[in-house]
Amino acid sequence: MACELSIVSAIVTRLPDPEINLAAFGGVVFPLAQFIAAPIVMLLAASTALSKDWDSYMKIRF
Repeated sequence: MACELSIVSAIVTRLPDPEINLAAFGGVVFPLAQFIAAPIVMLLAASTALSKDWDSYMKIRF
């Protein structure tokens, strides 16, 4: 998601009325997407930290 903001901003600036579209994306859509994706990222980090060996990995997996 690091490159997404730059790529979408470059595309949106070429659309009609870029100021409003950039404000909507940068101020509403992107933070909302980050908010929704945050628990998923934290679950990935927690599962990586908790799976120290094959047995603990299998307990987390099932």
